[in-house]
Amino acid sequence: MAETKLSGSAVLEFNIDEVDDESRLTTSAYFHLAGVLGLLYWFDLTPVDPYIFEE
Repeated sequence: MAETKLSGSAVLEFNIDEVDDESRLTTSAYFHLAGVLGLLYWFDLTPVDPYIFEE
């Protein structure tokens, strides 16, 4: 298990689905903010989100 030094809790989820005789791996990250430091962290990273989480 990995640990973080963030203000809040984080979950990283992995799903494997069968698609047309192939497997597809999907990862999802969830973050629950805690307090003012969590909000500051979130708003601080908002401008770079499109570069980190490209679809």
